[in-house]
Amino acid sequence: MARGRAAGVTQRVAREIGADGKTLVLEPDGQQVLSFATCSYLAMDRDWRLAEGAIEAIRRCGVAVSASLDPTCSESSLMAW
Repeated sequence: MARGRAAGVTQRVAREIGADGKTLVLEPDGQQVLSFATCSYLAMDRDWRLAEGAIEAIRRCGVAVSASLDPTCSESSLMAW
């Protein structure tokens, strides 16, 4: 554990997540780092185009399992947005 601390590779606690969803501010010194430990490191969860595309797909196809059988709701037609 002492060797890990000396090398700076031990577990640290994030006190804040950046508004971009990609950065963390670590305790205790406030070091800002890029996080690759979440699903958000590409910030796709904050991309309005992805959200709008999902909303449009739900409006067109719904959320029921039977919507997957509708040929107008195929992956290629949904990717056109």
